[in-house]
Amino acid sequence: MRRGLALLVLAAAMLPACSTQVAFKQDKRVHILYPHAGQKVQPPVTVRWTVDDFQVTGPTPAKAEHAGYFAVLIDRSPQPPGEPLSWFARNDRVCHQAPACPDTAYLNRHDIYTTTDTSFPVPVLRAPPSGSKGKNTHEVTVVLLDGTGRRVGETAFAVEFEVPKVRL
Repeated sequence: MRRGLALLVLAAAMLPACSTQVAFKQDKRVHILYPHAGQKVQPPVTVRWTVDDFQVTGPTPAKAEHAGYFAVLIDRSPQPPGEPLSWFARNDRVCHQAPACPDTAYLNRHDIYTTTDTSFPVPVLRAPPSGSKGKNTHEVTVVLLDGTGRRVGETAFAVEFEVPKVRL
């Protein structure tokens, strides 16, 4: 019994040494200004945001957490923290055969865009399936990229909005 208790105390003492690499500090550097969450908007939609404590440099060789550019994702989840934009093509055999893939055109076809601006005109919003009775909602996600195109931190800044269906 004492031996079991001793092992339990030892295990509890060692637990703080384990690391899950989760940041508990909330990143508030990006504030999406438009559209507002749940807002009904008419296309074309231009998403606008502000950024604090982040120098917008565009692509560079630098791997700094406080400098780089933005990825804008339409109706899709971002890559994991620290991963480059090429992560989106990791399982695409056709892309792996092309030397420059994934390039800007590939990413754009998959609703992934990069920008150095704090606004982005959403080019196309996919229509809901025909006969769909639900709301036509979309989500735009902004993530910070370092100069090399790797995702900075774990936070993604997203807004969901609605595009009213056209009644015929």
